[in-house]
Amino acid sequence: MKKIVVLLILACFGTLSRAQSEAGDLYLGLQGSYVTNYKNFTAGIRGGYHFSSMFELNLAFNTNPWIRYTEEDGSKFDAQMYVVDLNAHFYVINNKTWGMAPIAGLSYFYGKEERVTGHSNYFNGDSDSLVGFNLGWDIRYNLGENWRIDGFWKYAMFKDDNSHHVFGLGVGYSFNVF
Repeated sequence: MKKIVVLLILACFGTLSRAQSEAGDLYLGLQGSYVTNYKNFTAGIRGGYHFSSMFELNLAFNTNPWIRYTEEDGSKFDAQMYVVDLNAHFYVINNKTWGMAPIAGLSYFYGKEERVTGHSNYFNGDSDSLVGFNLGWDIRYNLGENWRIDGFWKYAMFKDDNSHHVFGLGVGYSFNVF
């Protein structure tokens, strides 16, 4: 799994270094999201590059190390969650004010959980490290020349019962590399 994460990161850096030799906008920002299977929020950073007016590639990192959730049987768990996404956006509408794009990409998920016993404040429970696929939709609204707001929905598909919906909102700053 570590090899896959390293490959995702290298692919992003390779893309960004190639992107600097072509015209286009680079953006960096913050985002928050709601993950349905944990019924909790994550926060993270997001960056991307517009290769053309219709194609954008972005990398995002989200985390929430302090999740407390309850199973249907009443069992309580503490959990930690870390997610790295590499997504392609194919804009069907893209103008100076706003844009809409379907999303497709890869996701790396690391989660760790432990049953709450009343006195535990460290993690020694089960952990999962999974690679999956994302499909979803992104809506971008430009706030002037450089600032933008993104809202997105995606379905992250992982093995077993780890698939989930993610709803997110982010803000970013765009700038031209050249």
